[in-house]
Amino acid sequence: MEELATAVLLGLSLYSIGSFAQILGENGQISAILSAWAASLAAVFLGLGLLLRTEDG
Repeated sequence: MEELATAVLLGLSLYSIGSFAQILGENGQISAILSAWAASLAAVFLGLGLLLRTEDG
């Protein structure tokens, strides 16, 4: 059950980060390249953090 809640929260956070980056990119506050890569980079870092947390202990 805990894994399901973690997956739902991670999915929601990735959606929110991607949407927020898209809005910032459309307004010109961040570059288009950063806006396009924001959700992918967030997914990599969240996955890496979760992996390191579970492997550590």
